[in-house]
Amino acid sequence: MIFTKEPRFSSIEEYLTARSISIDSTGANDERYNNTALAVFAEKLLDLQLKGGDSFIKYVRTAIIHKDIRCNFSLNHLTDEEQKACIDIANMLCSIGALTNASERNGVVYGQFSLEAPRLINFLNGEFAEIAVYTAAKRVLTRYAHSHAVTFELLPNLLASSPAGRREYDLLARVGNDFYVIEVKSGRAENFGYYKKRGLELGLFPHHQMLVTSDRSETDLKLISYFDEFHLASPANFEKKFLDMITNNK
Repeated sequence: MIFTKEPRFSSIEEYLTARSISIDSTGANDERYNNTALAVFAEKLLDLQLKGGDSFIKYVRTAIIHKDIRCNFSLNHLTDEEQKACIDIANMLCSIGALTNASERNGVVYGQFSLEAPRLINFLNGEFAEIAVYTAAKRVLTRYAHSHAVTFELLPNLLASSPAGRREYDLLARVGNDFYVIEVKSGRAENFGYYKKRGLELGLFPHHQMLVTSDRSETDLKLISYFDEFHLASPANFEKKFLDMITNNK
């Protein structure tokens, strides 16, 4: 039986326990999700990625994989907007010491990467998107709970065990007595049925599930949402889509 409104549960833990799912850990008390400066930095980086900086982020990730300290990134194949986004990201990396001796000459960003710190590697490999979406979701829930006089919970990076196995979920939310799961994909999203199945394992109907991905056009997301019958959003319209989901509950 799939629960959405009845019986009533006062917490995410109660809801999961009723479905024979135990919480192994969450990131609720983790500094990553309770650091205002980090949240601002993550949201700014995600915004620049959406504005055309994705190619530079991919370049940085490749440098991490190959342990390449040299930055020699060409801007010449990019539009003016994309160039600006990439340069802004490079400046952000400079501000935290991840890129040093940086300069831009003749359409090329030069410098030296310093990407050894494990926390920095995880952040640039996609954690920034999870933190940014968590921050946006918390903003939406705080406003909604205040205006509708309901309580809410938002658990990031939840690791849970069930008869189906051990699973990790990016975000699990409770709004009053309704429960939602949100997955965040910073790379290319594929196999959308897999995400839908994971939500069903939690006992959540597809209209209580959302996948956030930045690598698809709005038209593609609408089509995929239609065919696979669950919510999809880009980071750019996530707050609106999430608010619509919890308001309309469908």
